Amino acid sequence: MKRVFAAIVLSFILLLPAHAQEADRMEIQEPAPARNAIGISLNLGTGLQHTAAYASVIVSLLGTAITNDTFFVLPFFIPGPNLEYERWLNDKVAIGINLTSDTVSALPIIVLSNVGILPTVKYRWLDNGSLRIYSKAAVGYMKTIQGSWDDGKFTVSAIPTDFFEMLGTEPQSALMYSWVVPTVGLQIDPLCFEIPMSKPNSCFFLEMGLGTLGSFSFGIKESF
Repeated sequence: MKRVFAAIVLSFILLLPAHAQEADRMEIQEPAPARNAIGISLNLGTGLQHTAAYASVIVSLLGTAITNDTFFVLPFFIPGPNLEYERWLNDKVAIGINLTSDTVSALPIIVLSNVGILPTVKYRWLDNGSLRIYSKAAVGYMKTIQGSWDDGKFTVSAIPTDFFEMLGTEPQSALMYSWVVPTVGLQIDPLCFEIPMSKPNSCFFLEMGLGTLGSFSFGIKESF
């Protein structure tokens, strides 16, 4: 009996290192990082929004002077929502696609909307777990759609533009016109931030730059 007990104790002692090594291997194995993400955001500071704000002030002042009464025009901004998908190729570089929209309504007079699809590329500069910093660039196709009331019916049509023809004759006018009614979407965001949220694989993001999509955009993102 003593020999049996000694054999059991010896076997238990020999099994302890093997069990410890197996536990260490299990602890070292971490889940694969999420490489895909879908985000929804709003853009502010676009050319269409700036022009609508300036135009509303001018029209309000002129209307007040002409009618000798208070005349006020207030445009209604609908900055998005924008839907974006991204795929991280590695820890630094990601590619994706952005479906964007930017609408200003001055109904019953007119409503204008810039819609487009822009491929994107991102480069991550910093990721310390609590903050991620990256830069982003996007270029793609844009289209401007207008809607208005005509003989009691609401009609929608696309605004035809020939940017390259205008660029050859009046470069400055073409560039200003394309800022409001773009035919090519171009956005450069050198300073962008992601802040993880309490929900796993979710974050709040803020992107700041210059281009068709405005001065900055903000939204939430879900990784998977």
